[in-house]
Formats: sequence, C-alpha cells, structure tokens
Amino acid sequence: MLMDREAMYSREAWAFSMDRSSAIAGHVMTLETQALIDRGVAAALAERDVDRSRNGDNSNDSGTGGRR
Repeated sequence: MLMDREAMYSREAWAFSMDRSSAIAGHVMTLETQALIDRGVAAALAERDVDRSRNGDNSNDSGTGGRR
C-alpha cells in the first residue's frame, strides 16, 4: 500500500512538472514570437523613415534637411 501511494505521488509530481514545463515553453514561445514581430515592426518603421522627407511637409526635396 505504501509503495502504491509513493508511486502515485511520484506520478502526480511528474505530471505537475510536465504541465509546468509545457506552460513555460509556451510562454517562451510567445515571447520569442513577440520579439520577432517587434523586430519586423521596427525594421518597417526604419525603412519608412528613410524614405520620408526631412523638411516636415513631405514635399519633394533633396532629403538633406539642410539650408542652402
């Protein structure tokens, strides 16, 4: 009887640890996905800003932003 109870507790502890491991792995995957999305958004914004006019009204200028 004692062995059965110990085996049951051992299985329950193992199952609990596996559930926790799965939850942690899922959370890490979510964070990695969010980091990739953030990187893509940052890259898209940087690319957009390179193409944007520097004089504020987005009219055609030389893109230097300096005075002549």
